[in-house]
Parts: sequence; structure tokens; C-alpha cells
Amino acid sequence: MKELEFTLASVFKRSGKAVLTPKDFQLYISMELKWFSPGETQALVKNGIRSGLLLEKPEGLAPNFDVGKVNVPMSFKPSKKVLESMDDIPVFLRIVDKIARATDSERSDVISKINRKQSSLRLSIEVVALLYAVSLDVDVKPFLEDVEKELIERVKEEPATPAPVRF
Repeated sequence: MKELEFTLASVFKRSGKAVLTPKDFQLYISMELKWFSPGETQALVKNGIRSGLLLEKPEGLAPNFDVGKVNVPMSFKPSKKVLESMDDIPVFLRIVDKIARATDSERSDVISKINRKQSSLRLSIEVVALLYAVSLDVDVKPFLEDVEKELIERVKEEPATPAPVRF
């Protein structure tokens, strides 16, 4: 996830712009930096949005983090790993990573806090992670659809057990 953050920070720092149209973003990465093909850039944008690092605004794409605080190594060049589908990364961990970045915390500390809250709330871990993020003023919009899908899939997999009838 750090490499994706470095990649996106590099693009916005080097372009000198706070917002790039999708076309400008694609052209900058493929033509100016020569990092990826235009088609590969679409995968990068998708991963940026799914991770919560990139926002889609009416005027274009914008980082959802302070690029000025990211110290990108001078010789940085992203690997193809940043193009791999984020579908393999559970939404819970993506939320945790966003909280960790926003609060400058370690992933393990964030998970520990969420686990403690979950034991008292008795909700799904993803919902507790969202609630914790909201309590810290961390934007959770990029994760809502994925959490909903996760919960629906989980309900489909679990056999329904009828509630006991009491007379």
C-alpha cells in the first residue's frame, strides 16, 4: 500500500497540480513519466480509489491525503504491483490502513483498538472499523460499497437459523 501512496504522491507532486482530469492523469503517467501504458493507468486509478487514497471529484482526480507529508525517494519508480487488483486485500485491512495513515499509527495498534471495540459492540469487524474511522474523522465513503457487499456475502454463506419460539 505504501508503494501506491508513493506513486500517487509522485504524480501530484511532479505535476504541480492538486487535481488532474482522468485524461491528464493518464497522459502524465504514460507520456510524461513513462511508467505505465494508458490502459495500465486505469488500473492504477481504480486501485487508488478503492484504497481511499484517490478521490473522484467533479473536476477530476485528487489525492485524499497530504502529498506534502509523503517523502518519496528520489529514484522512485513504481513496480507493476501497484496495478494488481485490490480485490485480494480485504476491505477491513484497507480501512485499517487508511486509519493508520490518517492517525500516523501502526497497523497493529489500529487493529487492536478495533478488536477491543468489537468485543463490546458485537458488530462485524468491518462495521466497527468504519465506526472507529468515523470517530477519528477519517473519510469512509470509498469503503461503504465494499463493506455492504462483504456483509451481504457473509449473510448468504451463513445458514439461517430460526429464532426459538417462546410461548
